[in-house]
Amino acid sequence: MYKYILIALIICVQLSSITSCTEKNSQEKLSGSDDSSVPAHIRAIENVRVFDQKEQLTPVHDIRFSFEQTFGSTDSVLVMVGGSDRGLIVDRFDKVFIRDNKNHQIHVFDGQGEYVKGVGRPGRGPSEFLSIHRLDENDTLIYARDAMQYKLNVFSMESLEFVKSISTDPKAITGYEELTGYVLRGYYVRNDGTLLVFFEPSLNIEDPLESREKYKTKYYLLNENWEIISDLIYEHESYFGVNHSFQGRMHYGITFPFDRKTLTTISKTNNDIISAWTDEFLIKVYDEGGNYKRAIYYPYENALIDREALIERYDFGYEHAFFNTLKTMEMPETWPALESIFVDDEDRMWVKTIVHDQSKYQYWVLDYSGELLARFTWPRDKRLEYVRNGYVYTWENTEEERVVNKYEIIFES
Repeated sequence: MYKYILIALIICVQLSSITSCTEKNSQEKLSGSDDSSVPAHIRAIENVRVFDQKEQLTPVHDIRFSFEQTFGSTDSVLVMVGGSDRGLIVDRFDKVFIRDNKNHQIHVFDGQGEYVKGVGRPGRGPSEFLSIHRLDENDTLIYARDAMQYKLNVFSMESLEFVKSISTDPKAITGYEELTGYVLRGYYVRNDGTLLVFFEPSLNIEDPLESREKYKTKYYLLNENWEIISDLIYEHESYFGVNHSFQGRMHYGITFPFDRKTLTTISKTNNDIISAWTDEFLIKVYDEGGNYKRAIYYPYENALIDREALIERYDFGYEHAFFNTLKTMEMPETWPALESIFVDDEDRMWVKTIVHDQSKYQYWVLDYSGELLARFTWPRDKRLEYVRNGYVYTWENTEEERVVNKYEIIFES
């Protein structure tokens, strides 16, 4: 009889241990969350950290910004700043590099706003540009993309001298059938000098919209000779916009500010890939090989779209394809949750969210684990472009020109 009692006790202990482990795993999967309040598709994600408790939604710090410096035209140099892709980078010594796509040059300033020199010039030579579409860096080199000439011009961040050109001609990539018909969409420079490059299909514009789901944006690792040195690392659905017939002519790939899409960026520290679908505040982290690691989730109430106000915003007093499409299309009820995301030099995630007030964005600053460090609103007409060395850099308009402004970041307990 004692034998059976002992067996029963052992079984009970084992069952208790299994239950305890299961509860522990569940807690790790949905850390900090009341499971019943989390959407089912979030509960299905492995290794997701959910921040939905009151104390988790309260920032660790207040945050404020103190103006430091303006960078712009001088008495002898006209600086035409701006652009939709990254047109501004900062090095570890606070030197500021500003793309000037009108004058086809990169303007360099020291941290106190003094003009240092211009890098590159217009032309078709090795260090020259017909266009500058994007700037990136890896702490020693500046990479500037000239999409019109299919090349990256590379300069030393220290000496500011020209180093080399890298051909980005799509015809140079051979032996990859899966990239047939694909074109370069963008790239991220990693600190080891390799590039995480993403390609999108050059879509046959006659393809019906419903067939576009099969098209993916593909990410590969390339070396400085523009040779693929990895298998497919990561992919997501491509984003094409809509086609619309206007005044007897078909307009292709019209995009709208409420469209949902995939955002990606990388951590310069460990080369992790950070990705988010803009419809919700869900951030996924992949390692440098594209293997899923973890996710961060915050509940977020998407702002409602005011249809009439949105149409009025794009009414310029004349008919155009975008406006005509906007007036006649079926819009979603809400804006996306997210507008953009990037990771700064201290591995903090700066997540730009869309709020009801269309004159502002709200930023959430997260540490790399996802904890909310700070939250603040920022005017849309002062575009926050870059963060490094404890400063933010913005595009801002004055009465005379567009400039870059520098602000110190001050976290307060």
